[in-house]
Amino acid sequence: MNEFHRPIRNLLAAALVLAGASCSTIEVREDEPVSSWVARDSMKRKTEASVRIAGDHIAGRPVGQFFQRHSAILSDGGSPTLSVAKPGGEVQLMMPTTEGYGSAVSLGDGYFLTAAHVPVKGHGGLFCIEHSGRPVVRSYRVVWKDKSADLALLQADADVPAVKWATESALGNGASVFTFGFGGGEWEPSQGQILGRRPTGEADRHADLKLTAPVVAGDSGGPVVTADGKLVGIITRADYRWVRAFGRAWTRSGSHTTRPDIGFLEDVIAQDRASHRQ
Repeated sequence: MNEFHRPIRNLLAAALVLAGASCSTIEVREDEPVSSWVARDSMKRKTEASVRIAGDHIAGRPVGQFFQRHSAILSDGGSPTLSVAKPGGEVQLMMPTTEGYGSAVSLGDGYFLTAAHVPVKGHGGLFCIEHSGRPVVRSYRVVWKDKSADLALLQADADVPAVKWATESALGNGASVFTFGFGGGEWEPSQGQILGRRPTGEADRHADLKLTAPVVAGDSGGPVVTADGKLVGIITRADYRWVRAFGRAWTRSGSHTTRPDIGFLEDVIAQDRASHRQ
């Protein structure tokens, strides 16, 4: 989750030029808060990684097109607005100045998975690109939340293709993953590996996976996928390891993804579908 202190504009073309992360040192000012240089370093790493993987493909699509096809941006306290210069032209997205924003991933049939700490109160808007290629902003409702696992399920009247779930066998330590989110006011990916996992959430039914991929504020709720485009989970938080000595800082920024109990989540969706057909 992240907050806007002023309106921002994001130009979306048919294909996005995307960027992500590297290992290097950064200078630290004596009076600079740790949180400031950690955020600066994480943004630098994500941007560098995004540049490196911009030409990569996932499931046969350029990495940007793949994520654009399945992702969404959400805000609360106001709805994003769209302006299209001409049919097939660039889309200008204006985010509201209130509350905050985050990212989400489509599970199909208008259902989206995001992080519970993203401000999803149900009176904001969700920006996505539908299956037809049309950019839209839709209102959404909150179907389910598990704050202890940092998961939330939303539903909107939007036709966005789902990402298929990765199998457990594909999620061993060292497996390569891609992340994607709207951190920094731009849709950008990063890349890393799975380092480990632990149970989380109510009844320990969900999984928290530690990653080497860097993320920044605003990426929360964005998709994490395997190299072949299968969904691992959603971005929930950044993870930093750092040492400060002799006026320099060596940092390694990573992240965490929460993977829901898929059977449990499918039951929640099925019950919600049934209740809204009545």
